[in-house]
Amino acid sequence: MRLMLISALMIGVVAAVRATQQGPPRLSPEAEELQKRFPYPVIRDQRGVVPPGPRPLPSPPLGDGPWVFSTFEQRDIRVSVVTKGLSHPWSLAFLPDGSILI
Repeated sequence: MRLMLISALMIGVVAAVRATQQGPPRLSPEAEELQKRFPYPVIRDQRGVVPPGPRPLPSPPLGDGPWVFSTFEQRDIRVSVVTKGLSHPWSLAFLPDGSILI
């Protein structure tokens, strides 16, 4: 029993050492030529990469507004819709009257 445990442990150690000694995959001659011109790896090593999560649920339809929200910092913030259908609204613009366009 003890001999089996020791042999299984040794096999595991040998497998771990061999896995760490393999290194990155070999590049083709074309990829090696590209690698000389770029500072980042041409072929990405995908070992250990976490796969993407599930797709998010679609957003509910936006109402017509305007809405008034009471917040901790400022009372009665008025939110109104200027446009609809933007896939990734990420820009902010501050207007002279204190309004913000998102």
